[in-house]
Amino acid sequence: MIQSVLHGILGLLGFCLLAFIFSENKRAIKWKPVGYGLIAQVIIALILFYVPLFSLAFAKMNEVIIALQQSVIEATSTVFGYIGGGPSPFEVKPGGNTFILALQALPMVIVIGAIGAILTYWGIIPFIIRHISKALHRFAGIGGALGTVLSANIFLGFPEAQLTIRGYLKHLTRSEIFTMMTMGLAAVAGTVMGLYVIFLQPIFPNGVIGYVITSVVMGIPAVITISRIMVPETETVTTNQTDLTHESASSTMDALTQGIFEGSKTLMAIIIMMLAALALVSFINHGLALLPHIYGHTVSVQLLLSYLLVPFMWLMGIPWEHAQMAAELMATKLATNELIAYSQLATMHHLDPRVQIVMVFAMCGFANFGSIGSMLGSFTSLMPEKRKIIVNFGFKAMLAGTIVTCMNGTVVGALYSLGVPIIHN
Repeated sequence: MIQSVLHGILGLLGFCLLAFIFSENKRAIKWKPVGYGLIAQVIIALILFYVPLFSLAFAKMNEVIIALQQSVIEATSTVFGYIGGGPSPFEVKPGGNTFILALQALPMVIVIGAIGAILTYWGIIPFIIRHISKALHRFAGIGGALGTVLSANIFLGFPEAQLTIRGYLKHLTRSEIFTMMTMGLAAVAGTVMGLYVIFLQPIFPNGVIGYVITSVVMGIPAVITISRIMVPETETVTTNQTDLTHESASSTMDALTQGIFEGSKTLMAIIIMMLAALALVSFINHGLALLPHIYGHTVSVQLLLSYLLVPFMWLMGIPWEHAQMAAELMATKLATNELIAYSQLATMHHLDPRVQIVMVFAMCGFANFGSIGSMLGSFTSLMPEKRKIIVNFGFKAMLAGTIVTCMNGTVVGALYSLGVPIIHN
């Protein structure tokens, strides 16, 4: 038990050291807020895990997601027939299946997008964002504009979250821009949370929505901590700017329509990004396969990345005998995306439950090579005057986002070893 706590502390300090190595201004780092940020990350995790209200809420949300999944399958099977999840007109041989990702799982994005748009129109999501933003401004000392966008990232992806402070983007400091980029890559969008439930159902039959939400929320202080280490604040922050600036629908039906179309755009973006990422990585791997084998393994992008990541998997508290497998999952996540990595994790029934949970948290973020391109395009279009800063921060933000999710995994792994009830899944 004590060993797990010490390993967890070592892991958090180790990831902070990694961030320190890549800091652009080591002398400007304020270490007291860093310490507060680490403590806040642990406290938030304990609250979300221990308070029965949250466990009950997460369980109900899991039930809602599963009901939505069943409803989506009914819709897709009606529209597409058996390729959409309906009864197969032929006998499926043992080991085979008729599951088609693009037609059976991914359409969930459209439904969640529609629900999110309605909740936004009704003022529910803006109300939550506004109050979380005020809390961040009060307790973390960050500017109101940055607090708003960090809060919005709990529900929205990074392209949509930055729109909540569109009028203040040009006033953001270098450190605030980097923090915003890091949060975008360390979090996930509400529209894809349902997909994680579907992908990980084989090893978490009761759903993982509680894990996903906990990861994003406890990641906020970690994002602030790591960002302020790598790009310390040396300018005047944007304060008292917490008004949400968004285009509202004219009615609930209008919001529903807008949400459906926005969800369809997200669906197509996911499909296109997955196709491109898989194709590019496969193409590169074909070239690397011509190189001499490494310890009997064919050289690939994932293999090379995994060797670099093994020590960091151990730093998260994963036993050395599982570190290589965990590193390969993380390498897949970075080279392609978290959906593909989660689909691989879902087949690893033999993994220790603790390792499975740690990897769910460690991979719960948009930090991958493909997302960098999406982020640079999105951010530079809204902040053309900050283009040079944004482009220079691309890979650095990906590193910071990965460090944050690994810190989440470290904390959860240590708490699990201490017997903390890690959400009733």
